[in-house]
Amino acid sequence: LKDALIWETVKQCDEKELIIFVTNDFDYNKVEKTNIHICSSVAEVKSLLLEEMPITQDIAIVNRLLANDTYLLDRIISECEFGTVQSIQVENILRSDIETDEMERKTLRIVCVINVDNTKYQFTLQYDINANELIDVAYKEYSE
Repeated sequence: LKDALIWETVKQCDEKELIIFVTNDFDYNKVEKTNIHICSSVAEVKSLLLEEMPITQDIAIVNRLLANDTYLLDRIISECEFGTVQSIQVENILRSDIETDEMERKTLRIVCVINVDNTKYQFTLQYDINANELIDVAYKEYSE
């Protein structure tokens, strides 16, 4: 009965709006859903939002960084050859901008503060938006 009440409530939402229903209950996959997206993971929700909302790639990359995306942080650390790292945490984005070269390739430049094993560093990242790849990393110890 509880599941039926939840579903009937969700179905009452405005059909013109983006409706995302997050659940691990796979019984909801069997019901009729014309305007409702059912997701079972954070990755599915992120993917759906990137498809449905006007979020530019540069904003998505900065958000991944602020969310301490493990893959992205591991790539940054490996590029800098830090070796084994116990903790890493993005503390602040100081600046981000997009540069376009003569061949119309777009590069996102991000300057941020990252705490690596209790030491703050200022990182400058170059991210190829077209290839969706980190292309360069530079860092120095951060002083406020």
